[in-house]
Amino acid sequence: DESSRKANLRLDTYEGATALLKNGGRAIDPGHAANSLVVDRIYHKDPDQVMPTPESNLKLTQQEMAILEKWIDQGAKYDPHW
Repeated sequence: DESSRKANLRLDTYEGATALLKNGGRAIDPGHAANSLVVDRIYHKDPDQVMPTPESNLKLTQQEMAILEKWIDQGAKYDPHW
């Protein structure tokens, strides 16, 4: 949601999620989960850096994190929502 976005980052579109960021990295680097900033954030220990944020009261399971990594390693294919 654009009104609640804290960074100039869109994960809901392939173009937004794979765009080159100011720091030179990509939120999602298709085929390279280890290079993807999203993967770094889901495992981060710092509450100011971890995704999802502690305030959201959401937490990914180890299985969900593994699925996300595998999806990115396999090319991070996006399909239209509708």
